[in-house]
Amino acid sequence: AQAAGTALHPPTAATAPKGAQQPGMTRTVSDQGIVYHRMARCDGERGVATVLYDLKGKSFSNFSELSDICFDPIATSLEGAEGRSGFTLVSTDEYTRNYEVLASGVEGYQRDKLGILDFFPRHGGERASSQIGLDMNSPQFSRVHSNADYLLQGFVVPTSFNPASAREPFRVEAVLGFHHPITGTRENLCRTAQNSFTTGEPVWLALVGEIDIRRPSTVVLRQADDTNRNVVANLTLSPQPDGRLEGTLTASFESARLAGHGDCEWTRAEAALGTILGWTGGTAGDAFEAIGLGKGVYTVPNGTRYGMDVRVQIGGVANSIKPEDY
Repeated sequence: AQAAGTALHPPTAATAPKGAQQPGMTRTVSDQGIVYHRMARCDGERGVATVLYDLKGKSFSNFSELSDICFDPIATSLEGAEGRSGFTLVSTDEYTRNYEVLASGVEGYQRDKLGILDFFPRHGGERASSQIGLDMNSPQFSRVHSNADYLLQGFVVPTSFNPASAREPFRVEAVLGFHHPITGTRENLCRTAQNSFTTGEPVWLALVGEIDIRRPSTVVLRQADDTNRNVVANLTLSPQPDGRLEGTLTASFESARLAGHGDCEWTRAEAALGTILGWTGGTAGDAFEAIGLGKGVYTVPNGTRYGMDVRVQIGGVANSIKPEDY
């Protein structure tokens, strides 16, 4: 797979969507055009999320941005480039917590919701991280992009841990999902078909491997199943002085189908993710989470290549912890 900034993924910073900047946040744009909203301070549980925007209007479009997030479990508020406050805990079990803004709707399905899935590397031990999702159902628009709905998905860690002080390497799992950016009038039939996946198979890739996050490391990841063929994937992660992780990932792979593709079904895909951000969590530093955005292309049978947005979710657990431990 080609790296960011090549002919496959030319720099597009100048064309990144414009938007308002929230207080306490710094907006940067990578050479791939990936917007990242960095938070100066978090007094709660910190993490990172992707925000998928859906702009309304005649020239509709959707696109994703990265944002630091901060969840305050006492005030039950989530802050970042987007956020919401006033949540009430409505249900919980061993691993999940579900919050709603009760005043945002009469019935549950009408309300703004915050869902949290907790991860415990050792059964009965401390929580290391939490998956988090914000679902806005009330008629409220984005803080950053006027006249836009959004979906926020990410993670937070209750306590951050310096990855350079980790005790051992980590088993790592990564899932890449390809998503078509919708712009204009969707004049291209293949773009429409691939965006809704009404024909063919979704473009996604599951990877596994091992990485040492105590120092800058680049590793080759292997496919977790037999969904695709001829998979080549490389992940780089580096610990930062403030305790966060930063990295990149490149991948190329082919469809498992050997023949009989439809006109708009993909045969080969490539991805280059130049912005991956993560945190190591827990007082023992036994797990880390990371999220990234980048660009990709897929090829259809006649050789035409179409650009796609790519999202990756990465999780790591210390090698000494076995799956049966959690």
